[in-house]
Amino acid sequence: MSGDFSTQADEARRIAEDVLWPDAAEVDAADRVPESHFAALDAAGLTGLVGLPDLPPGSAVIITQALATGCLATAFMWLQHQGALLGVARSATPIRTRWIGPLSSGAVRAGLATTGLQAPAPLTAERHGAGWVLTGRAPWVTGWGSVAVLRIAALDGEVVRDFLIDALPAATLAARPMDLIAAQASRTAELTLDRHVVPADRELSETSLEDWRMSSERRVNGTGALALGVARRAAGLARSDALLAEIDAAAGILISASEDDLPAVRAECAHLAIRAADSLALAAGSRSVLRGNDVERLGREARFCLVAGASPRTRRALLATFSGGGVDPH
Repeated sequence: MSGDFSTQADEARRIAEDVLWPDAAEVDAADRVPESHFAALDAAGLTGLVGLPDLPPGSAVIITQALATGCLATAFMWLQHQGALLGVARSATPIRTRWIGPLSSGAVRAGLATTGLQAPAPLTAERHGAGWVLTGRAPWVTGWGSVAVLRIAALDGEVVRDFLIDALPAATLAARPMDLIAAQASRTAELTLDRHVVPADRELSETSLEDWRMSSERRVNGTGALALGVARRAAGLARSDALLAEIDAAAGILISASEDDLPAVRAECAHLAIRAADSLALAAGSRSVLRGNDVERLGREARFCLVAGASPRTRRALLATFSGGGVDPH
């Protein structure tokens, strides 16, 4: 499998250079990621990555970073699809059998809505006949209008329930698009659900709230990888070998970080993206403040990665890092 994954990583880097990066400025100004980007990922076998057996540790981090060097919006949507696919891959046999093939091939594209558990008014799941009804808000849902299904998490007492719902507007499901400083083509929205009915056969799993909170930190390694991808592109354009070496080291630490260390490591990845973007701006000079060029866009993307997917523990680590307190990622 390691040989196969090496090929997949090379394919991700090739797609980033040959397909994503040449389109990056155009996608930055667009309202959606072009289908050609997803088709290239499908053809390379990358769409179904986390559904494959025996993947080496850190595979998703490596691919996410590679794709983010080309187009942040595409990498962000790919990462969200992987989160939905992983939920299906770990689900009970009937739902896995139905959905794993279409999601892995790209015949069905998915998004992720797991931010609705935030206090003080979390998204809730309530029994409704043989199924469920979902009520509440799910902010920061990526891919609305471009994906067919969403993996969505809701709270049922002290249990977190995951579902795979259709990503379609309805009387009980409304979306409010968000205006982002970067990755606008990712079509990120806030969803409002008002007793939205979900059939029983769309439930993926149930997890105790305590276990869900413990495992949620692990999900920030994906957003850390996005930051490292932006950092690598900026450092490469700035021709900073020193920064590139730091980025390589940070990627290795991100892959192997423990749950306790991960917020500090995620903070360091975001810090590297800011430093690399600022170094590029200094190298580029006055043109870096003109709208519409690579330097200006990478600066916005670095700041997007600063806060995207940041848990409360990660935000505390970021504040410590940027206030000069310092964080030891080891």
